[in-house]
Amino acid sequence: LMRHPAPYTQALSGQPINSRSSNAKSTNQEALNRFLTRSLNRCDVELAAIEKLHTSLHELKTKLDSKDVNVRQEFQWKMLLRKRLLNRLARRLNRLAHTMDNNEIVAPPTIPKYGDARYEISNRTEELGEYKKRKKSKPDDADGAVEIEYDIGFEDPPPEVDDDIENFRYEGGVGAMQRGLSTREKMSEFKRWRAELLQKIPNQCTFDELHSDNFCPEIEDFLEAEAEKKKEEEEAKNKPEKEESDDDDDEKDEPTAKRPKKEKAPPPEFTKPFSLKPIPSFVDQDFARISALHQDMLDATTRSFMEKKMTGVVNDYNRCLAKSNDLSNHMMKLRSDLQRVLMWSQQNNTQQTQQYQMQVQIAKQKYDNYRNTMEIQQLSKRKQMEFMAEEETKKQNLGSFLQLSVGATLMSIVDTIEMRHNGEVLNANVQQPKLGATLISAVNGVIRNVTNGGCHPETHFLAFNQANTEPYRIRKFVPPPQPQQDNRQMMQMQQHAEQQARTDYARTQQMYQQSEAQRDAMWKKFLKIKAEFEPSEIRKRMVLNQPLPSVKSQRLTMAVMPSYGSSYSPYTDIQTGRHRQAPTSGGKNDKYSGKYSADRARMFPDGSVAPAEPLKKSADGLYLRPTGGQRKGMTWDAKRGRWAPVVGKK
Repeated sequence: LMRHPAPYTQALSGQPINSRSSNAKSTNQEALNRFLTRSLNRCDVELAAIEKLHTSLHELKTKLDSKDVNVRQEFQWKMLLRKRLLNRLARRLNRLAHTMDNNEIVAPPTIPKYGDARYEISNRTEELGEYKKRKKSKPDDADGAVEIEYDIGFEDPPPEVDDDIENFRYEGGVGAMQRGLSTREKMSEFKRWRAELLQKIPNQCTFDELHSDNFCPEIEDFLEAEAEKKKEEEEAKNKPEKEESDDDDDEKDEPTAKRPKKEKAPPPEFTKPFSLKPIPSFVDQDFARISALHQDMLDATTRSFMEKKMTGVVNDYNRCLAKSNDLSNHMMKLRSDLQRVLMWSQQNNTQQTQQYQMQVQIAKQKYDNYRNTMEIQQLSKRKQMEFMAEEETKKQNLGSFLQLSVGATLMSIVDTIEMRHNGEVLNANVQQPKLGATLISAVNGVIRNVTNGGCHPETHFLAFNQANTEPYRIRKFVPPPQPQQDNRQMMQMQQHAEQQARTDYARTQQMYQQSEAQRDAMWKKFLKIKAEFEPSEIRKRMVLNQPLPSVKSQRLTMAVMPSYGSSYSPYTDIQTGRHRQAPTSGGKNDKYSGKYSADRARMFPDGSVAPAEPLKKSADGLYLRPTGGQRKGMTWDAKRGRWAPVVGKK
């Protein structure tokens, strides 16, 4: 009933495939006529085959009582053949009837939508009044069960009130998880779909209407007659016989014949039973097949809905995970940069301190060398001046009395000057000679100051002068100044680099926390959607309680949904009669994926499999069977060069 694609259905119904073409109607009519002619010819052939098959079945009915195994096996095979021929003929007649009536709607009804638009009642029930449920209609017989209403599980519509009833439409079709339906709602929806589906299937006569419990009614009469004959023969064989005498004696005195011993019946032979019940109508087969298609479509729609819904959430979570990974790596880099800046600042401060200490040590060493040199120069100059004073005194020879008087006069003055120069405490009562024998040099100095202007002819040192009152005094040690400008610039650079590193780290850490919050929300959303498709509450709670993975965890991946082959027959071209089949590559879980196919076998929608190795043709144009083994449940098709499934085997 669902074998024809849209173009084929249009061709059968007489509608033009391409409205732009001027010859579309004539072409479609010719194709329709060829289809009807070919179908009627095939119906004639099948009717003749069924008539011959019935004749052979009547001939075999007399041989069923025999113990020949071949007869029973042939009888079973012909039963199966008759069943297939009848179903095939009925299907073709059904298609012809729809084609002649220009009725192309042969497909089943729409899929049940569990979750249609319905009314929601507000909480203010005191204004709505009381509602009474509608009484269910009870059918009188089984045939009237289809005619009952479909919405028996819904309540009566509430009375009209102001702003108390809100109409909510739930979006989504099959597999929508926005609202769960009750069992009664699902039952009513399924009854609606089943009723519409049964209306699409034409009614056929049953075996009860034909007054036949079996497809061959004479077999039961024949078997019953044979069973009665056997029963009578056994009773006659086991019946006791009495001897009759000619005299008039009583029957009690007559000797009775010995009763024959009952022979033991042979053990019954076990024969494999086979059913002689009527062949099921193809209506039941169609209903089972369409129910399977309905379930398959529901599963496929649910899988596609789940995959579509999960793909977006998985992509969002992976995006948040990648962002968190990038921010985490950036935080680690900024942390290392901050540590490097702190180490650089500490190293620079230590280096500056060491350099300043080195400069102080160098200056101290230079000062010590200068002081030692000055002390040596002072001592040598003093000795030189004393020697020169003695020589000058000898030359002038002022007389001993004059020298003594002058020396005594100037002794106090010179001693006072020397003591004041050296910082000693003066004592007016005690006058100690500080110069001793060198007092003459002071006298000579006074004389030189008076005569020669205070300058000795052989030395450049001044004795006393306003500009150089202390010619032999050593200056104090002064440490070198610290490099204030360089230190200030270095400290500013260090503070700026450290502050910049801390600011970048704090900003990145804040962005990382926001990204983690988004990742946590995406993870909870992923678990919530995943839990919607779990069958039980326990599994839902287990899914919802899964913790958030670490940042360094792997990305989420969507499991590849299994792709099933099409349940429809391949498209058949009306003019050429060739099948347009697209082979599909077999997977690891395919039925015919063995060591000879090794995932390279090509499977076709009709169940045939192309071999992996290249094929060779014989002189007759047939494909030679490949070497390597035999596929279980399949036979070699030399015309097409494929392994085809054996008819009648599952």
